[in-house]
Amino acid sequence: MKLSIIIPCYNEQETLPELLNKVVSLSLENWLTEIIIVNDGSTDETSQILQNFKERYPFLIIYNLPKNQGKGSAIKSGLTLATGDFVIIQDADLEYDPKDIVNLITKVKDKKTIVFGSRNLSTETTRGKLIPRLGVKTITYLINLLYNQNLTDVWTCYKLFPRSAFIFFDEGKFESEITFIQKALRHEYQILEGSISYNPRSVAEGKKIRYRDGLITIFKILKLFFQQKYLEKNIVERPTLTDHK
Repeated sequence: MKLSIIIPCYNEQETLPELLNKVVSLSLENWLTEIIIVNDGSTDETSQILQNFKERYPFLIIYNLPKNQGKGSAIKSGLTLATGDFVIIQDADLEYDPKDIVNLITKVKDKKTIVFGSRNLSTETTRGKLIPRLGVKTITYLINLLYNQNLTDVWTCYKLFPRSAFIFFDEGKFESEITFIQKALRHEYQILEGSISYNPRSVAEGKKIRYRDGLITIFKILKLFFQQKYLEKNIVERPTLTDHK
């Protein structure tokens, strides 16, 4: 089996070197790996850092977007380059520790399995600020309610999914990660969770997501859900040739 690790990054000069060193040194038993870094139009020293790492580690795959397009678009670009049987998303900001990938891949059952790294399964996980936590909890509750799930953390960076699910990732910003879940569930993929560590950072430290992203995501969740219901209703009610006989 081969795992593609996609790292979207935008202005992450402070944390990117340490993160890349951790990912490069990662050892996954019985898995081949490839590392794809998508530079989402960074304006700091990210591009130079990536060039330096490419000289040291020629096997790294680096893709530079001409301007910032959002996390979902960066991931979508990375997926076009990925050759793995499975992909996992790794943020560049050190909130998530690559060592947890080792645990997540052990939970893969088959190629209809998606594994999320949950920040809420371990009592030792560092908690972020109240408002962001409530936002994640609200969106997780909404997905569970609409799709009859029992997940604990749907807006997590760590999503490990098979090649067949690549098509569910849309271009866009942070909301693309949630619509990915909705499409996967509609196509009867099983979503499992594994415990991960978490080291939240503040806006001052470079955190990109904002409160408005949560509101946009809730709107898009509801919009896609009702679109799916409309399509399902039309498929069920559409007459067949035999109905006219």
